[in-house]
Amino acid sequence: EGDKNTQGSYYTSTSIVNSMIGGINLENNAKFLDPCCGSGAFLLNVKVNDPSQLYGIEKNRIPAFIASVNLILKFKDFDFIPNIKCSDFLFDDELFGNEIFFDVIATNPPWGNKAKVVTKLFPSKESFSQFFVKSYLFLSPLGTLSFLFPESILNVKTHKDIREFIIN
Repeated sequence: EGDKNTQGSYYTSTSIVNSMIGGINLENNAKFLDPCCGSGAFLLNVKVNDPSQLYGIEKNRIPAFIASVNLILKFKDFDFIPNIKCSDFLFDDELFGNEIFFDVIATNPPWGNKAKVVTKLFPSKESFSQFFVKSYLFLSPLGTLSFLFPESILNVKTHKDIREFIIN
């Protein structure tokens, strides 16, 4: 709990994952991304015909490894290498090149952490805002973003910047 709290990293329950992405059924060429996938809760609950449609990024190597193993176990009848990358989504500029866009991006980004995040993408120091803005850059024109945000995003002055980004 201590390290997770410091990093703002909490794993998402299956009931919350299902309420966020339960109705999503990816077409054959559609791609799904979880930019902070942990052990793969969102990836394991997306309805797909082919696991190569699923992409995950996790900066900690142990959860990234677990996500890969979880996908291999779930899709044991497929011959594939999981698209799980152990990297920092916010600071890795070489994630996919310029040619991959995603039809659905869903995640529970880290939020509430004591260390503020500063990137060139967006003026906010809140990690969930940074994840949202960078994810938006990888979204297909008719794609869907599904993020779990803290309730404070609705009315706290500090979050005015991300509210305006979303509205615009």
